Amino acid sequence: MAEEYSQDEKTEQPTPRRREKARKRGQVARSQELNSVVVIFFGVLALMIFSSYIFS
Repeated sequence: MAEEYSQDEKTEQPTPRRREKARKRGQVARSQELNSVVVIFFGVLALMIFSSYIFS
């Protein structure tokens, strides 16, 4: 029997043209952890800046 491959099981690398088309459509890899780290960083920074006003 022939095996069927899904979109996630591609065996070949994408061509430069396909990668460019994906970029134009906004389909780029993004890290969700990076977003979380940035939010936490600015939250801690805001607490450090405004802590003197909050606790006075």
